[in-house]
Amino acid sequence: MTTCPECNDTGERDSGGEHPWGEPVYVPCDCKDAEIGRQWRDNSSLEKWFPLTAERLARLEAENAALKHDLQYARDGLTKGRTRMREDNERLAREAHTWSKAAETYAAELERHKPLMQAVEWILEDGHMNQEHLARLRAAWEGA
Repeated sequence: MTTCPECNDTGERDSGGEHPWGEPVYVPCDCKDAEIGRQWRDNSSLEKWFPLTAERLARLEAENAALKHDLQYARDGLTKGRTRMREDNERLAREAHTWSKAAETYAAELERHKPLMQAVEWILEDGHMNQEHLARLRAAWEGA
């Protein structure tokens, strides 16, 4: 390699101007850029200027494709999961409504049979049945 005629390989060349105190003004020399250009002309292979190897690039592209596939699979799973969850919520809401209506019906039936159950309890408490108990039982039975 030859010595730069502009800067003598110092990296700074004289601009031709001078400071007020008389010293020359130096600016960066273009010789380094010229050297890089010469090296590029000598060998412009990708391996020298872009050290990413073709094998590594292929490996990274394959990894990227796999990640894209996994991401799409996850997105599809979330969509299907949300749909399933919505269907489950609707089914559970219908079941809850059915159970609620059954409980209301049972409560109404229980209320309707309350006098009959009370009459039976009186008979069991007294240990025998008299005419009054029998009348209450019949009235409760007819009311139910």
